[in-house]
Order: sequence, then C-alpha cells, then structure tokens
Amino acid sequence: MTKNKEIAVVRDTNLTLKKAHRLLGITSRILGSQSKSLVENDDWFDELVAWADEHKISEDVFPRNKQKIRLLTDLNLSDYKLTDFPESTRNLHNLTSLNLSYLDKMLDKYPKNIENLPNLKQLTIRDFWNGGGDSELPESIGNLEKLTSLTVGPFRMIPESITNLVNLTRLVIYKVRLASIPEN
Repeated sequence: MTKNKEIAVVRDTNLTLKKAHRLLGITSRILGSQSKSLVENDDWFDELVAWADEHKISEDVFPRNKQKIRLLTDLNLSDYKLTDFPESTRNLHNLTSLNLSYLDKMLDKYPKNIENLPNLKQLTIRDFWNGGGDSELPESIGNLEKLTSLTVGPFRMIPESITNLVNLTRLVIYKVRLASIPEN
C-alpha cells in the first residue's frame, strides 16, 4: 500500500515539474515581449524630443531629459507654430495642464491623442487650427474624467459627452458659433 502512495507522489511530482516547465516558458515569453516593449518605449522619448526640436520649443517649456519629461505636469504650447501634436504625447502621464492656444491656426484638426492624458485637469484649446469655427470638439473629450477647467473655441458643436466631465467647474467657450448645446 505504501508503494502505491509513493508512485502517486512521483507521478504528481513529474506532473508538477511539467507544469512548472510550461509556466517558466510562458513567463520567459512574457518577459521577452516586455523587454522588447521597453526598448520600443524609448522611441516615444526620441520622437518627442525630435518634435520639440523641430518646432523650436524651448527647453524651459519642454525639457530634453527623459526623467523631466516623465514628470512634466504643465505644458504651455501657446504661440508656437505647431503643425502636429505627436501620438507619443500619450506617454506624458503626469501632465495635468495643457495649453494649445494661438498656434497661428497651424494644426488641421483637434489632436485626438489628448484623450490619452488621464491626469489632465486643465485644457485650453482655442484659436489653433485651420478648421476654425467649422470644427467640432470630439466625443472623446468626455474621456478626460479629471478635467476641472476647459477653455475652447471656436467650435460649432459641443458633444454630448461633455456631460461626463463631472469634475468640470470651469467651462469657457470663445467665439461662440454653436449649432447645438447638449441638454444635460
């Protein structure tokens, strides 16, 4: 009888070893893909620095140091002649204030990647793109749940999703050309 118990233990041990080996293989693949993404994540920094250099954004406004960029909370790009707002700005997780005013109407449209800034509390976007009053504030504006202050204009439509901004205490709309206002 004891011999059978020993065999059961040996079988369980072999099974456990096989499962552990599979688990190590899975872990190795996960860590391998994470290390790839860590290398790729450096690309966002290079892209942002190149973008800032191309648009002659001062280092006082936009640092060229990775750690300082990661800690950046306030980004005032008013009066710069920006032609784009790079997708890699989504990595500015600590950004709480963004000003995209008076950019000489250089952008063609509202930069949708703003919605990927989860800690944004203050957003100013006025007089900055070619679309002017024919533009619409996108539905994605409602995803900025921490937003407390929003200054916009000109827009012809304010989306219904703006009612999702429950922390919003200040809304300023310049050059009002609204075709509709959300009921809520």
